[in-house]
Amino acid sequence: QDAWDYFDNYLNAQIDILYFGVKCVDSFTLLPASRELNNNTVIATFLSGEKEGEQLLRYTCWEPWNKMWNHDFVSSNQLQFEEILRGNDAMFVLHGGDKARVVNAIDNQLYVVTYRSQSLSYRVTKESLFSSLQLRIRINKFYKKRSLSKLRVSILSDIFQIYKHFGLKMALKATFLVFKERGDFFIFFFDTAGWKQLFRQIYGSLLIF
Repeated sequence: QDAWDYFDNYLNAQIDILYFGVKCVDSFTLLPASRELNNNTVIATFLSGEKEGEQLLRYTCWEPWNKMWNHDFVSSNQLQFEEILRGNDAMFVLHGGDKARVVNAIDNQLYVVTYRSQSLSYRVTKESLFSSLQLRIRINKFYKKRSLSKLRVSILSDIFQIYKHFGLKMALKATFLVFKERGDFFIFFFDTAGWKQLFRQIYGSLLIF
């Protein structure tokens, strides 16, 4: 079976979003590539029947491309991509998962995502890094509003990237932005796992946690 055969099986199903597995390959070599995707793990958790499987499926798979979307559902809920530099599809997916009446998943890997380190998604500018930071702040607010605070994401990596590429002044500006937007300012400072990851990035193998 190819992807379209699977899609045809769900063409008339009463499902708003169908999630499916994904592979990641390098754009140039087509060899397996490393990209942080949790979709396959979340789908496996959902299909295993674990208690929080559906919640993870709806709210932690931010990419739109490993999903079959019901057109009427998207249209009636006026779901749209945003006009921002990074993650313009994230809130589209989060709102979709939040509003969907029925979701389902299959573990077949029907989509191949390519990785290219020089792509726009990985281009480093002040604007793109601050856009990423602002998006994470909004995502955390989204989780908090829906009593899903346990799903909140760390913003330390964004602060570090801003510091790494543009220095202390910009990092302080980013930290002030977190405070101003009430973007989990105190979670930011007490994010133990985030700080450990940050120190690993800075010191490499010199520190062992």
